[in-house]
Amino acid sequence: MDFFQLQDLPADQIKGYFDLKLVIVSYVVAVFASYVALDIAWNLRNTLANKWNYAFWLIGGSLAMGLGIWTMHFIGMEAFKTPMVMTYDPFLTFFSLVIAVLASGFALFKVTRTFALTNVSIFISACLMGLGIASMHYVGMAAMEHIHISYIPSLFFISIAIAILASLAAIWLLIKAYANPALSRFNFFSALLMGAAICGMHYVGMFASVMTPLVSMHEAPVISNPLGMHPLFIGATTFLIMLIFYVLSTNRQKFVLTLQRKNENLLEKEKELSEANEKLNKYANYLLDKERKTSAILTAAADGIISFNEDKKIEMANIAANNIFGYERDEILGKSISDVIALSNISAETFFTGVIASEKSPIELIGIKKNGDLFYCELAFSKLKLSQGNSYIMVIRDISERKSAKLKLEEINLKLMNSLTELEDARNRAEAANVAKSNFLANMSHEIRTPLNVIIGTAELLSRSELGIKEKKYANRIYLSSQILLKLITDILDFSKIESGEVSLETIPCNFTSLVKEVIESFEERAEEKNLKIIVELMDEKEANIISDPLRIKQLLINLISNAIKFTEKGYIKIHSSSKPINDSQILVRLTIEDTGIGIERKDFKSIFKKFSQADTSSTRRFGGAGLGLAICKEIAELLGGTINFESSFGKGSTFWFEIPFLMDKEPETQK
Repeated sequence: MDFFQLQDLPADQIKGYFDLKLVIVSYVVAVFASYVALDIAWNLRNTLANKWNYAFWLIGGSLAMGLGIWTMHFIGMEAFKTPMVMTYDPFLTFFSLVIAVLASGFALFKVTRTFALTNVSIFISACLMGLGIASMHYVGMAAMEHIHISYIPSLFFISIAIAILASLAAIWLLIKAYANPALSRFNFFSALLMGAAICGMHYVGMFASVMTPLVSMHEAPVISNPLGMHPLFIGATTFLIMLIFYVLSTNRQKFVLTLQRKNENLLEKEKELSEANEKLNKYANYLLDKERKTSAILTAAADGIISFNEDKKIEMANIAANNIFGYERDEILGKSISDVIALSNISAETFFTGVIASEKSPIELIGIKKNGDLFYCELAFSKLKLSQGNSYIMVIRDISERKSAKLKLEEINLKLMNSLTELEDARNRAEAANVAKSNFLANMSHEIRTPLNVIIGTAELLSRSELGIKEKKYANRIYLSSQILLKLITDILDFSKIESGEVSLETIPCNFTSLVKEVIESFEERAEEKNLKIIVELMDEKEANIISDPLRIKQLLINLISNAIKFTEKGYIKIHSSSKPINDSQILVRLTIEDTGIGIERKDFKSIFKKFSQADTSSTRRFGGAGLGLAICKEIAELLGGTINFESSFGKGSTFWFEIPFLMDKEPETQK
């Protein structure tokens, strides 16, 4: 006979029906078994540390769950009513119970002893447990005597799949109950689900079975199961066993929960005590650190710090205080304030009630050193109100050196005042001398210029008269020398006026480009005599209308162009001007004079604008002049509010430039 029913159903198939009451009883048993299993899983969670407790609850849980599943199976078998009375093979029936207990034990062990279960391991465990439950069912079916059972393949495999899914649900719910006790309130709903899955597997398996009698139904025994195999007796026994384990589990849960609460309370108290100890330690460390900081400050302080009580006894003194008063370390302690501070001019009572109470700090008093020496000291006080009386803090600073320095400073100030008086007298005398000099120069320039102009005029007339070549040469030499002398006198007089501040600037409309052209024209003859080319690049006259002092501008231009021609033997003189606006009413004019002359050595750069200074002494002898031209240029440029500077390469030439801000003449003379 085949295991699977692959042909049409036989005509002698045993047909029957299910007793609804027993079906319901089987479901209730399955639900209760599932609930007890979930409850025991929680207990197993708390017994891992004790192997004997763990073994007890694992065996008890396996027995309760396995017996519950097996009882559900047996009651389900009895629920199927047929015309033929069913008997069971005792050995196979018991063997099916063993399979159910082992499958349940495997599930509980897998959940409680395997940590960090992966999805694959959970599925494999569910397959093994499902196959165990299915084996229990089909071994139990095989225990039926006097009949042959074959199975419809589709329903057979569906029942196995249901067994695996039921096992998967059971393991998953056990894991959740084991991992999170807070989910125990959902155990009842989980048990309903597991019970339905177990019953579903059983009854699908029953529907998959095709039973045919091996003997005539009339030849089968008429005696039903003995008392030990009666479903009600088995159900009652199983229910009693599961109830015992449930009561034990519940009581243990209550005990564990009570113990956990006590432990939690104890841990909470311990935590509070630990936090209090931690705060106390932090505060103690804070006080210790504060004391260390205070000690470090007292040790490092350059000023002396002393504390004393209302009896005027010194209680604490830092190293600086001991050093100031000349005592060894802590030797000053216990001394009276009157031993270190001279109170001869004030009473001790006045010292406390007056000086300290008024909090007028700092004050200066006389200190007394250990050897009796007196010294000036500066004191500052602070009063502390303590629980056991008042305490006073005194900060001492030795100001003997400061006092000595103050006396020296007063002496120096007195000398300085005397010196200032002498300087004032000297300044007055210098101003008087300067006025006298200016008057002298003004008078002398007039007195010198008058005969000098006569000499120049006479020499010019002689050079134009009918004289011999030799006589004309002498007359021309007199004329040129007189011109040089007149220029020298004019420069000295101009610089003297500028230096004394007697020069006042005019502010009249003029054209900067026109002024430059006029000056250039006056030097064209001298440039031609030396074969020098004058290159002119000037700004447009329309943009050059300004308001300034044209005389001083021309003087500045004359000195610069004259120097360029004088110190250039060959090449060119390039004169360039440009402007840029400063604001709506002012422009900045820049004029550059470039030559290919002898240039200036770098060592002479700093002295080039000083009075009576030229490139070197040899230049003075070679080119002549008093060395006032550039000094006058600098004074004029600064007088006009501008700057002057230069660049030079020795042997190649120089470039002098000035920048001066001018007011713009918005209505030039041509428009007026």
